[in-house]
Amino acid sequence: MGTGTAISVFVIIISVGVHQYNPFLIPTLLGKGLGYTRVAHRLFTDAFDKATNYLYTNTGIDLRYEREDEFYSKQKPEFQSPAKMHKSYAKLLLTKQELKQYDGTEGSKGLYVAILGSVFDVSAGKDHYGPGCSYHFFTGIDGSRAFVSGDFSETGLTDDLSGLSNKDIKGLWKWVEFYKNDYKYVGKVIGKFYDSKGRKTRDLEDFYSRLKEAEKEEALEDNEKKKYPPCNVEWKKDKGTRVWCTPNSGGISRHWAGVPRKLHEPGTKNSRCACVEPKTAVEDPNLNEYPGCNPGSDSCWIKDSDKK
Repeated sequence: MGTGTAISVFVIIISVGVHQYNPFLIPTLLGKGLGYTRVAHRLFTDAFDKATNYLYTNTGIDLRYEREDEFYSKQKPEFQSPAKMHKSYAKLLLTKQELKQYDGTEGSKGLYVAILGSVFDVSAGKDHYGPGCSYHFFTGIDGSRAFVSGDFSETGLTDDLSGLSNKDIKGLWKWVEFYKNDYKYVGKVIGKFYDSKGRKTRDLEDFYSRLKEAEKEEALEDNEKKKYPPCNVEWKKDKGTRVWCTPNSGGISRHWAGVPRKLHEPGTKNSRCACVEPKTAVEDPNLNEYPGCNPGSDSCWIKDSDKK
C-alpha cells in the first residue's frame, strides 16, 4: 500500500473514530444501548491504534498516540503525569529502538530525553544535551537510575531502579518535575514503565508507592529538623571540626541560636550535631555534650573521634 492509500485509509478511520466520543451518534450507527457504544468505542480505538502504527511503519509519518490511564486522576496535583500536566492526550508511543533515533546526532529525528518512561523534547537545551555537550549521554534513552546514582557509564544509564533508597526515589521525582516544568513532554517509551498501549506497568505503580513512602519519611525528617535544627559545620586540618549554632543554622529560622549537642537516633548507632535550647539539652536523654566543650557555648571544636 502506497503513502497516498495509507493516508486515505487513516483519514477514513479518523472520520469514523470521531464518533466514538459522541454518545448520540454511536447508537445511531450501531444500534441503541450502552453496550453497543462501549463495543464501538473499543473497536474504533483499536483500529485507530493499528492505523497510526501502520502509517508510521510504512511511511514514516508519526501520528501514534497514547491515552492517559485512570491512575493519575486519583493522585494529588504533584503526582500528575507529564501528559496531564501538559494537557496533552495525543503523544508519541516509542519503543526503545525508536527512542535511540532521537539522540541529536546528524540524521537523527530530534533530541529527546526519557525519565521514568516519560519522553521530553530537550531541543531548547541543545547547548546542554546536544552531541559533545555535558548531558548528551542522557539523550535517546531512559537512564532514570543515573539521575540519582551519578553513574553515567553504559551500565549505569539504565531504567532499572532496584536497590534505590526512598531518598533516591524522591530525588528522581524532583528530576521528573524539572523536565515537566522546563521542557516539552512528547510521549512515553514502551518498556519498564509503560506497556505497548501506553498503560502504566507494575514497576511504575511500585515507584509511586515508594514515592508516597518517601514523602512521609521526608515529612518526619522535616519535623525532626525543626525540633533539632542541624549545626553549622566546618573542618580545618590543624584544628579538626567546628560545630556552631545561629538563629538560622540548618536552614531553620528561629528566635534562638541554641547550643551544639550530639543527637542520637533512637534504635540506631547514628548521630549528628543538633542545635538545641539549653533546657532541652539537659532534659532530652538522646542528647549528649561533646567532650571538652563548654556546655553553654554556641560554638565548639571537636575531635573526629568524638563525632562518632
